[in-house]
Amino acid sequence: MYMEAPQRYKGISDEPPFDRNESFYLHGSTGTGKTYYAWGITNNYNAEDFEKRGKPYDLPIRHVGCRVINVPELVMEYRILPFEDKRAFIQEWSRGHVIFDDLGAEKQTEFIQEFIYSILNTRWERQLWTGFTSNLSIGNLPYGDRIKSRIAGMVEKNIHKLETKDRRLK
Repeated sequence: MYMEAPQRYKGISDEPPFDRNESFYLHGSTGTGKTYYAWGITNNYNAEDFEKRGKPYDLPIRHVGCRVINVPELVMEYRILPFEDKRAFIQEWSRGHVIFDDLGAEKQTEFIQEFIYSILNTRWERQLWTGFTSNLSIGNLPYGDRIKSRIAGMVEKNIHKLETKDRRLK
């Protein structure tokens, strides 16, 4: 499962005012631009990555170096997979540069907690660059302490709150 940039986010190059070379956690109210910035970071990263490799920007989405995935969609996709495909799915999202968008918005169950933990623990152990966006601060995420601790450890001090008004309501 690879999420291609929705039409509204194609070509965005705006980035938030922090170091995108480090894992980050971006949170704030609905409509403040978290997903917008996630796609700006992703678009710029992929353009730079393709430029370094001398490859065109219009490669198939499976070749991109940074991906954005909406966490509720990720969870829905995982739920419908046959049992024998679940391990490969977790491994797929446990590698590369990934921004987990809308973290904490998925329906919470023990099964989902284990799924999220599996991906984040692997990313934590491998020290992989990871971005997160959420309406919630890390402490208010609907996860157990093991998950929240790993997220905090991955992003360290690169935690930022957007405090603008809902852009969609303007």
